[in-house]
Amino acid sequence: MIKKCFKILLIILALAGPGLAEPTTLALGKEGAPVSVDAEKMELFGMDNIVLFTGNVTAVRGEMSIASERLEVRSDEKGNIKTILATEDVRMRMAQMAAVAGRAEYDLEADLVELTEDPRVWRGRDAVGGERITIHIADSRISVDKARAVLFPEELKVPAGE
Repeated sequence: MIKKCFKILLIILALAGPGLAEPTTLALGKEGAPVSVDAEKMELFGMDNIVLFTGNVTAVRGEMSIASERLEVRSDEKGNIKTILATEDVRMRMAQMAAVAGRAEYDLEADLVELTEDPRVWRGRDAVGGERITIHIADSRISVDKARAVLFPEELKVPAGE
């Protein structure tokens, strides 16, 4: 128990860093790609393995960014981060995709994001909404429950002279 508390304290010190205005960096997932988090406030709930960021939160990992008012990072007993839950006015960007929702949960092991509470996703001019949208990050595949979509097919291009 003392080892676990000491490890959590080390995480807090790493999160606080030399300057509180600097972004926080956490090692995440299988590849250990870091996520940088900026927020007005951070709280650690060590016994529950939860770090809570509140107030104008922005998290960036590679090409993915998530902005919200509340971001909860959950880890296992070894300190490996398992899920990131964003709530309250969630805005997300990754590669050529943008999304909004009331709630987004990023499962790092499964490498997917589940959007709920009026989720919508855009790819270029195409838009889709539904009850639940699941984004499979590895292959940029999107699954939508109770889907409603507006799709713009590419214009047919006819070679000159035909």
